[in-house]
Amino acid sequence: MAVAPTISACLDAIAARLTAQLPGVPVQRGRRSAISPEATLPRLVVRMGPWSEQEDESFGLTLIRAEAMIEGYTRAPLNATDPDKALEDAMADLHARCQAALAGQELAIGIAGDSIMPEGERFEPDAPLIELAADAVGGFTWIVSFQFRAAIGTGPYTTTT
Repeated sequence: MAVAPTISACLDAIAARLTAQLPGVPVQRGRRSAISPEATLPRLVVRMGPWSEQEDESFGLTLIRAEAMIEGYTRAPLNATDPDKALEDAMADLHARCQAALAGQELAIGIAGDSIMPEGERFEPDAPLIELAADAVGGFTWIVSFQFRAAIGTGPYTTTT
């Protein structure tokens, strides 16, 4: 039997859905380095958020409640009359597209037929990882939660397939 990182499979499924539903918007997994204002924007970054283990009624299983951080980076259209409002509108548009891509979607995680259904939790404008941010460049962090079951003792990192 192979060992697969369950939490990574969940995050990969979220990133794959966003990639499929937002053509032309680069989606990266796990990026930690700053986003340059010269980068292709809009852009999304999917990163691991906090998680917790909870007792499960199923014998031998633990319920993992986890969060993913979806960071969106965008810019206002060039020559916008009001760059601040245009940037806020661009962030709202990108967030709405992310919501539409994930809302009510059951995502297969490729491990033993398991799936997750991400749910939006919080939206935080102006994500902090924009290097040398210009007036017309900004971002957000959207926290989505999901849950899955794992064998007791494996936590969110591994399960046998």
